[in-house]
Amino acid sequence: MNNNTKRSRTDAASRKVTTEFPFRLNWYSDLPTAEVSLADFETYALNRLKVLKAIENASVRNRNAEDTKQIVRAACEKYLRLEPNHPAPTPEDNRRIAAQRRMDQQSHFILRLAFCRTEDNRAWFVKHETALFKFRYDDEMLSDREIWISQQSLSAAAITSQERAAISADLTCLFPSNFDMKFYKVPFEHVLSLVARRAVVVKNGFAYVPGTEYSTLVTNAFKSSLTTQLESFARALPRMDEDDRLVPILNSIARQCAMRDYTGTEGQNGDTLTANDIDGLVPQGHFPLCMSNLHAHLKADGHLKHSGRLQFGLFLKGTGLPLEEALVYWRRAFNKLTDDKFSKEYAYNIRFNYGKEGSRKDYAPYSCSKIIMSNHPAAGDHHGCPFRHATPESLKGMVLKAGASEAAALDIARLSKEGHYQIACTKLFEVTRAPAIARARIAVAAAASASGSDAAAAAVAAAVAGGNESVNIGIVDIIEHPNQWFDMSYRGTDAGKRRGAKKQLDQDNDGGAAGPMDIDR
Repeated sequence: MNNNTKRSRTDAASRKVTTEFPFRLNWYSDLPTAEVSLADFETYALNRLKVLKAIENASVRNRNAEDTKQIVRAACEKYLRLEPNHPAPTPEDNRRIAAQRRMDQQSHFILRLAFCRTEDNRAWFVKHETALFKFRYDDEMLSDREIWISQQSLSAAAITSQERAAISADLTCLFPSNFDMKFYKVPFEHVLSLVARRAVVVKNGFAYVPGTEYSTLVTNAFKSSLTTQLESFARALPRMDEDDRLVPILNSIARQCAMRDYTGTEGQNGDTLTANDIDGLVPQGHFPLCMSNLHAHLKADGHLKHSGRLQFGLFLKGTGLPLEEALVYWRRAFNKLTDDKFSKEYAYNIRFNYGKEGSRKDYAPYSCSKIIMSNHPAAGDHHGCPFRHATPESLKGMVLKAGASEAAALDIARLSKEGHYQIACTKLFEVTRAPAIARARIAVAAAASASGSDAAAAAVAAAVAGGNESVNIGIVDIIEHPNQWFDMSYRGTDAGKRRGAKKQLDQDNDGGAAGPMDIDR
């Protein structure tokens, strides 16, 4: 087969797919039929999940509509790009657009599988998929949008001239200049958000919706359709339980697996810490609340239970504490034990963490999602996430001790109560650490300026700009990992978030840290 024949077949295939997906808007009523590899299955799901998480974060932070659009547009451009139709597309354009729209459809249905199991997950998915749909609807070109709408089976019908005459007084009262406006008649319960805003006329159980609010009708119809289809997926999903390839991936995705795990970084780029460094880092605010809480109980009691040792020990490993220094630190901390007892009952577990004993697996520190979702602390335990597991009174005391104001503590308590644990942690970072980091950046740049260096002016500008864009205004990326807090705080830059980070699904796939470390000694 010559190259021209191959190209002809590829072009024909791309035209077929763009016929399947002629617009960026998609009702997702047809199941995808194309094959997808397990690697792409996971990648597509994680990319779409990151977009939905960006929408959630913008919503929880009460961003205005314009800021939210910019955030969603940036996330879509990075993780889930969908180009508009080209006026004169080339075969290459068709192939690229077809691949984008195919991935969009596949990623949507993968997340449907992941989030349809429980009512809470279905509600979360519907809420943020609907927000993504509305963004795309508003962003679509008017001509393409109108053609797409005409092809959908929407129940909203424009009112007749007789109906308009019957309610003309009501329409004129709410819309004085309504002569050239279209109105659509729908049951009022379908547009409760518009009823709450008094943006529609309600009469005899029906809402008369102006054409300017038609996007609400389309969005609500999408939401209703998706809700119904998710419930159907939930009923069908038990048939998949025997597939041991997909179910572990779906379970991890549903536990918010768009996260980071950190490997140990000892000995890299001068990042190594020593046993003498650890205790001094805590009062400076370099440890997140979960780790400073574990450190406080370790110092007070001279001991931590197994789950606490595992959570704190792997975190220390991720900060850059080498195995030899870890053994020294833990021996000092367990000051009520004899050397012989420590060596026999605890040293092995520490070496196991570092992959030097047992299966010799290099265990990664726990992510926020793993800490929040698994192994809830019992009485006498101190591991877990304070924003998730501590009592409101205890959490408030820890937050105030960390340096937050009363007002900030109330805001953090609200976020925790609403289930936004990682955002509450991020808020604590913003009010306690971000201003100090911004000041440090500016101080370093000012020192460079005083030295008369040729790059002084640029350094000052970069420091100020860096603070204004990411830290000085008190807005940082959502904390996804305890070691992310440490890196942003101790390294003094949000670029530290990428230090030693690796993407992976939650270790629940293989049962977490299995082996001797799972038994309290």
